[in-house]
Amino acid sequence: MILLADKKLCTGCGACAFQCPRSCIKMESDTIGQIYPIIDSAFCIECHACEKICPVLNEPETYLPQRAYAAWSLDPQQRATSASGGIAYELYRYAVANAYKVVGASFNDDLSVSLKIASTCEEIMPFKNSKYVFSEPYSVYPQIREGLKRGEKFMLVGVSCQIAAMRKLFDKYENVIYVEILCHGMTPFSYLRQHVDAIENKTGKKSYSMTFRAPEAHTNTYTLILYDAEGNSFYVARTKDGDAYQYGYHRSVSYRENCYHCSFAKRERVGDIILCDFYGLGKTIPFEYDKNEVSCILTTTFKGKTFIDQVIASDRIFAEERPIEEAVDGNPRLRQSNRKTDDRREFESRIAQFDGDFEQAIAPLVASYIKALEMPFWKKRLYSLKNQILELISS
Repeated sequence: MILLADKKLCTGCGACAFQCPRSCIKMESDTIGQIYPIIDSAFCIECHACEKICPVLNEPETYLPQRAYAAWSLDPQQRATSASGGIAYELYRYAVANAYKVVGASFNDDLSVSLKIASTCEEIMPFKNSKYVFSEPYSVYPQIREGLKRGEKFMLVGVSCQIAAMRKLFDKYENVIYVEILCHGMTPFSYLRQHVDAIENKTGKKSYSMTFRAPEAHTNTYTLILYDAEGNSFYVARTKDGDAYQYGYHRSVSYRENCYHCSFAKRERVGDIILCDFYGLGKTIPFEYDKNEVSCILTTTFKGKTFIDQVIASDRIFAEERPIEEAVDGNPRLRQSNRKTDDRREFESRIAQFDGDFEQAIAPLVASYIKALEMPFWKKRLYSLKNQILELISS
């Protein structure tokens, strides 16, 4: 009998489906929009290849951070239009300039997100900036495997659970750099599609592209913008404006279930390189530069350190080495997964009650959030302290 990862731990990475020699595992959405593997028992030969490759059931080798850097792109335009300091873009650019194929996340026409392969500077442009939604990796696995068999070099970039899956699938190949983009969680695409549909119905306009961290509003304001066919914005909102999707994501309410039990949100990492926002910068030792639009780079392996050293030597980025503890202490996702809040538990109940209808499920939670923003400062502080205490108790 085949026993895949429990639904509360399954990341939807699809490694099991890719590894199946009979192609009898399909990745399908459940009633509330979360994607899981479904086995066709009529064709399954119970070889257990799916169980062996699962990064949750059989975790890949992990590595402790060895170096930490505060860094940013030396190209002012790229830094201003990228999430954090634009370091991911500079790694992409350096990689393709040195004959690497690069895997990154890109929007599709329907605003879903997939991992894709790029080999030119033009092709890496869609990888820029954050995509706060589940990104489908399945279609790129066969292309990576075939490229590695041909001896091509790859830089594989994805969130932690995706990098864990790719390490399990491709770690026998030497010519691979694994880059983790630290994430808070992944919201099912069906929630985003429903939200965009609701906005389109309300405004009478159709969205052709979007951004979660709009450069024209400064990426550190986390502003969601929808654009029409001519590239004009017709919807602009932040969490504090009552945008339901932004609220669900940034308040840790609407993620996949596994994001609250993440196997990879810990000090030991699966990537050679980890990229994230540098929260806590300057709390250990003084930092004399502006702390806005600064990326954190962590290297865990000799391969990762060597690659970053080469990028630094190329004069594409500014990088100042910082204490590792400053990075780890400042970013909870480098220590533990998100903890469930009362709002998350209520959302779980409501999304099941309304058969995956995101807008109905989240509406009263958003209303309560907006009401809370109007509280006196002392009440907000009390609420914040309560959450901090709950976080400490559950850790």
